[in-house]
Amino acid sequence: MTGAVVSALIALWSLAVVVDAAPVRLVRATVGSKGAIRGPRYIVEDPRTTFSAGVDRQVIAHFEWEGAPGTHECVVTWKDPTGAVVLVSPYTQRATTARFSVYWTLTLPDAPRIGLWAAEAQVDGEPAGTLTFQIREG
Repeated sequence: MTGAVVSALIALWSLAVVVDAAPVRLVRATVGSKGAIRGPRYIVEDPRTTFSAGVDRQVIAHFEWEGAPGTHECVVTWKDPTGAVVLVSPYTQRATTARFSVYWTLTLPDAPRIGLWAAEAQVDGEPAGTLTFQIREG
């Protein structure tokens, strides 16, 4: 292998590392209790930030980002009003375009803690958005 070929391969490898490490930009984040896939996108059908204990059975957190196409390790951490982690949900997203999204569902127990909850997203180990929502007495 010639020196020029080796230099070109090193430059391409360095570029690939930069693309893989490129941060994502949060485009939108929505929370609700119902959603559906419409065409290539997931849509939260009832966007809201207040839920009723004993009435609402689930919370859906949907995050949409812009970043490099490729494989992204996405995680959402659900926290109750005390800040305690109640669920960590990982997902591997294989983005074929610069814009990609993931939705997660938290099933609510009959008597969830009342107060302000959070869904904190990470993409490739970096913070990538937070949604907060209120659970109140039913």
